[in-house]
Amino acid sequence: MALKGHNEYRRQHQVDDLVFSEEAAITAQKYAEILDNENKWEHSKSEFRNGCGENLAMHSDIPLMWTTNIATKMWYDEIDNPGYDFDNPGYYQNPGTGHMTALLWKTTTKLGCGVSGKYVVCHYCDKTPNMLGEFEENVLRKKDNSDSTEEVDDEN
Repeated sequence: MALKGHNEYRRQHQVDDLVFSEEAAITAQKYAEILDNENKWEHSKSEFRNGCGENLAMHSDIPLMWTTNIATKMWYDEIDNPGYDFDNPGYYQNPGTGHMTALLWKTTTKLGCGVSGKYVVCHYCDKTPNMLGEFEENVLRKKDNSDSTEEVDDEN
């Protein structure tokens, strides 16, 4: 489910599809369970996720988190709120958009996600996203350079 949602958004931005990584899914699932069991809200250590990037999401509607792509949508929606300036790319230039940029990061090739309770964790592997100095070549505009958001199927 999460892989399909990620790839639908990535295609809108001239970026190749991610492929499923069992290793990343295992670490993401383990960390989602840690967050849920310990009621924590913090990123895992880089070593825990084998140096992969990480997005976290939390929502009080647990069935929504388990049955839809709402976490992926929440991350992607940072493109408009708070907003990403493609004319001034970068992490510090665009505070609050790090989840969206991780989702779209061009050179990342593998994804694994886990869900536990109200938490979703996704690990982005092969090329860690959000590396300083690499935003311009890795976070691309939509194909049509439009600001309108194409609907992505949140149910799958």
